[in-house]
Amino acid sequence: MAGRNRALLSDQQAIAAKAGESARSCIYISHFHIDKNIVRAIAKYIMEHGGLDVYFDENDADIELDLLLNDPSRATKCIERGILLSTHILCLASKDTCKSWWIPYEIGFAKSSNKGVAILKLRGSVELPEYLKIATVLRSTKSLNVYLEALRGTGAKKHTISESLLEHKVMNHPLDKILDWQE
Repeated sequence: MAGRNRALLSDQQAIAAKAGESARSCIYISHFHIDKNIVRAIAKYIMEHGGLDVYFDENDADIELDLLLNDPSRATKCIERGILLSTHILCLASKDTCKSWWIPYEIGFAKSSNKGVAILKLRGSVELPEYLKIATVLRSTKSLNVYLEALRGTGAKKHTISESLLEHKVMNHPLDKILDWQE
């Protein structure tokens, strides 16, 4: 069963999804806004092939409005809400990540909230800033699949994921242009 983006749910629906008996892991995707297209592809892969929920703020109308209104206090509350509705945080590390003022806050808040933190290093040579070296670093499609498989086992109901994840060696993998395939 495909996952969903909890940013699209009402507060009540999101809380029910987190607390329900069949609750599944939810990954908050931390990223720099320039990488939205990449995040969209990764979120789609996680939901469709990993069967996990994500929290991808592209669809969070509140945070978009808060950022447009230049209201950092309200934007911070929206970020915190997204992280609290998630079980894990996955930070995408690109060449532009260090330009974000929000990513260090998201990582720190997630750690202080006892959320699992992982870093997904995008294709190419990206030097990780020090604050990203505190977590598990995923360096390829293969390691992302292993990570997703482990998260599928942390929900209330364990699912078989091997059939839904695309083998990292598959020709024309949807993440070929985003991640290295085996590292």
